[in-house]
Amino acid sequence: MERTLIKNVGTLVTGDIGSPLAEADAILIEGSHISYVGMTGNLESSEYERVIDAAGMTLLPGLIDSHIHPAIGEYTPMQNMIGYIGSYLHGGTTTMISNGEVLLPGQPRGVDGLKALAIFAAQSYQNYRPSGVKVRGGTLLLREGFSEEDFAELSRLGVRRGKLLYEIKPEIGARYASWARNHDLKLLMHCGGTSVPGGLSTTPEQVLKIRPHVLAHLNGGPTAMPPEAINTLIDETRGMIELVLCGNPRAAIAIIAKVLREDQLERVILGTDTPTGSGIIPLGMWQLINLLTGFSDLKPEVAICLATGNTARFYGLGSGFIREGSAADLILADAPAGSAAPDTLGAIAAGDIPAIALVMIDGEIVVEGSRNSSPPKRRLKIER
Repeated sequence: MERTLIKNVGTLVTGDIGSPLAEADAILIEGSHISYVGMTGNLESSEYERVIDAAGMTLLPGLIDSHIHPAIGEYTPMQNMIGYIGSYLHGGTTTMISNGEVLLPGQPRGVDGLKALAIFAAQSYQNYRPSGVKVRGGTLLLREGFSEEDFAELSRLGVRRGKLLYEIKPEIGARYASWARNHDLKLLMHCGGTSVPGGLSTTPEQVLKIRPHVLAHLNGGPTAMPPEAINTLIDETRGMIELVLCGNPRAAIAIIAKVLREDQLERVILGTDTPTGSGIIPLGMWQLINLLTGFSDLKPEVAICLATGNTARFYGLGSGFIREGSAADLILADAPAGSAAPDTLGAIAAGDIPAIALVMIDGEIVVEGSRNSSPPKRRLKIER
């Protein structure tokens, strides 16, 4: 089993919102998982197949985009582009979670076709990692007509999420929510104005009746609900609060300010809501992090936890944290060359997008020098 030591870490962001920073300057990776987090001087061995000298850079978990709309593999038909997921990887995104394959041309409308699409996407992305990224595909798009037996079958075949995106009677949605809980599916609900033909424009009364697991893009996708409706859903539900880049930025800032005041940050997850009409945005997760930190009292290290550990914990992923036993999905980042900031967290606080120097997935280096971010101030060294 290959052992990789990352040493001379300047700052270590854990992904854990309860303790975002760790007093550590090194981690040890054995195979695909982290086996040690701490100080270099406490390591018992000095024999490693690979040593990465971080040169004072910041180490953080790979970003988890909680809201994407894949189609097939690494092709997105809306922008007619192949290979776009690799660009997100160069922005430090190592895991993506589907909110439904709505962009597939000729998307089925009936129960059987929607089931087949969800199963196909879930199993396809289980077998294939586009550009190495862990894509959690296959979110069931829900219309009227499903049975509890359908939910049981889908769960058995690997589908883990369902989404209420289209118009549906609230009593049927509530029934779907109950069945989803019975069969280990997370139920997501579109929150905001209509985004697709035949889609749902959400009212707080509908959401309160259904009580989904996730208030999908509560800041709008792209149109936000009225502020009083958003506040009602935060106050009267316990669903996860998802904020996305391609939503209403004013609503996002109001939501993050409210959850900060009320100490509910453990409910917040972050995504891009791309590819959509808003485009393909490889550095979108960083743009959202910078938006939230730049216009609220949210600290950069905490914002990173919203984009990593919070999502991993909710969806039961094996990554998202820098701690023993976690998958070694990691980023080494720095302040970009020319920034007034001394390091990654300082760059975020100043409004600069960090420079991505290295990305690992399951302990393997998949990016060595990002093609999309600015170059870092420091230069890491890799000894093999």
